Amino acid sequence: MKVLSPLQSRAGQIVIDAVICAVALFVAYLLRFEGRIHSFYVDQLIMVVPVIVLARTLTHWLQGIYLVVWRYVGLREALLFVRSVAVISTVLLALRLFLPVHAPEWRMPISVIILEGFFTFLGMIGARVLRRLLHERQSGKPAQSVRDALIPTLLVGAGDNGLAIAKEAQRHPTLGIQAVGYVDDDTTKQGMVIHGLRVLGAIDELARIVDDTGARQVIITSNAIAGRRILDISDVAQGQAARPPHRPRAVRDHRPQHPSRGPARGPHRGPPEP
Repeated sequence: MKVLSPLQSRAGQIVIDAVICAVALFVAYLLRFEGRIHSFYVDQLIMVVPVIVLARTLTHWLQGIYLVVWRYVGLREALLFVRSVAVISTVLLALRLFLPVHAPEWRMPISVIILEGFFTFLGMIGARVLRRLLHERQSGKPAQSVRDALIPTLLVGAGDNGLAIAKEAQRHPTLGIQAVGYVDDDTTKQGMVIHGLRVLGAIDELARIVDDTGARQVIITSNAIAGRRILDISDVAQGQAARPPHRPRAVRDHRPQHPSRGPARGPHRGPPEP
């Protein structure tokens, strides 16, 4: 039977978030009173900690926080955390503003409410990003045999599809792709760095870029490339094939295919040779 680590079980994630919330509240009081918390606020802190921790845990659960896989956290999940944290912070702020004066125990200082919400969010997102970084670090160290099998690859198209392929190649070395850079005709992208890879030039410069990088494979990632340009890319690959040691091994078309159009094709060059 597989034993889950604390970060993989919901119970472990709830405990971590509860500790983050309690620490965030304590730090918020320390900063608000510059390390010298008055006895009244010490009593208030002791009283509100379990209530706020429980309220935040329940809100996180209802918002679906504990359905998120930590190692895949991204911007979408960060916005979900903001919304979940903001719910309880808004309730605390409403209590502070509208509770009668004779109920001071629940009238937390506004600065403490703001700081606690900020630190809680920061702790939640920090724990999950750390988990993601550790996962990518572990998965990014393939065995020597896998590293030896990686094929230096140029990605034609520095858009969303090219970025997705670069990320997948980094996360899954068993795909055999070692992305060495992008090629794109968009002059505003040339020279820029996207996910650690530079846009090395335009398609017209592909032959030079292949020689410079030692690429042995070209992957077409953009569906905005005209058929004639695809044939130009293929011609470069075929022309370089007889020039060791740097030669493109193949041209692969990874452009999205329209369901009603079938696979993307370049211009027809006549009947095949017998």
